[in-house]
Amino acid sequence: MVVRNGWYVWRVAYPKPSLRARLKWHAITLLLAGIRLFNSFSLPPDKQAFTEASGRCYAWFQLLFSKPERRDSRKGAQ
Repeated sequence: MVVRNGWYVWRVAYPKPSLRARLKWHAITLLLAGIRLFNSFSLPPDKQAFTEASGRCYAWFQLLFSKPERRDSRKGAQ
């Protein structure tokens, strides 16, 4: 959920990011998932950290196939 929401907020702020910006976003997302996965081996609440890391990886992988749709908040407002 964190990854999908982060992607959505990022795309609302930057509708057409450059290739470099996209690569940086994906690298940061995978880095944070990797750090959280490492925490599952080094910190006491290991199940929670592992679950969060696997959720981040799953959400990142899911973004490749199904991106959230951007809703225009101005529709209907006059």
